Amino acid sequence: MQRIAVASYGDIKPGEMNEVEVLNTPILLANVAGALYALDAQCTHGQGRLAQGVMEGYVVKCPLHGAMFDVRTGEVVKPKRNAYGMPVGGPATANLRTYRVVEEEGQVFIEIP
Repeated sequence: MQRIAVASYGDIKPGEMNEVEVLNTPILLANVAGALYALDAQCTHGQGRLAQGVMEGYVVKCPLHGAMFDVRTGEVVKPKRNAYGMPVGGPATANLRTYRVVEEEGQVFIEIP
């Protein structure tokens, strides 16, 4: 397992997210209430860049087609239904890979298997 430094603690404020590249892989760093999470940065449906989307609580929404993912687990957030019974929330069905985040001496590391 490799541990790679990707940011300084405090670079990503609560409620913010940022894309970093680790070993040629785009990874999204998201800060929710002071806790950092790392997951694949591209939507599993249309390859949208999640850092360009919107994060509400633990859910990040893809800017292309609205697919939603839980930043803690990488799981697709099941779409809600509108008044007509149609799903809203995006077409993704595959989850994102997540990575362990370690904070040490003011640095943020991601562990890559």
